[in-house]
Amino acid sequence: MALRLVATHDEMTRRVDFLARAGESVAVEVGSTTPFTTDRLWPEVRDRLPDLALLWSDPRGRVAPPPREPGPGFESCRADVALATVVTAGEELAPESDPTEAGVVAVRTWLVADEELWEAMPRADGTTDVRPASPGALADLLILDVTGAFEALVSRVGQQQDRSHEQGQHQSGSQGGDSAPRSPAGRTRRPRSPSATRSTQG
Repeated sequence: MALRLVATHDEMTRRVDFLARAGESVAVEVGSTTPFTTDRLWPEVRDRLPDLALLWSDPRGRVAPPPREPGPGFESCRADVALATVVTAGEELAPESDPTEAGVVAVRTWLVADEELWEAMPRADGTTDVRPASPGALADLLILDVTGAFEALVSRVGQQQDRSHEQGQHQSGSQGGDSAPRSPAGRTRRPRSPSATRSTQG
């Protein structure tokens, strides 16, 4: 499972890929690799976000504010963050790859403007729904998306194992079998011994 973080703040853009495994994970940025234990995924992501309290808030499951339109100063947002959660079965994302073509579980976009956190979500008609979010929502949804990605990966591996098991049974069934002739009832008929043949003839 992988994450791609793209964050823009103070006219600088930072991109980091995280490859998460069951035990140890790695963060890859501009050729450097940083290993860490997977239970520290959120702290490692947080440390690479823009240094803004609205983005750094820990997960708390807060209720989202009521939906409303952004104010007139929204266009001059202080920071924007995109997080793509991808099921990769262990492979790293290529630097120029498009996460939307790599088995994405979710893509989240966050904006900080007017001292508020906003979430931008694409609609089916191609437009974008922008609504306010509570501090900690980024962490909450990151954990939710990562959990869903791991569940999808476990399901995919289980399906592959089931198919391999079925193919193995099919091959063993086609190669095996009893060479003795069978009766119409399906029971195997064994040749009678010479002694049994003589007793019936006598």
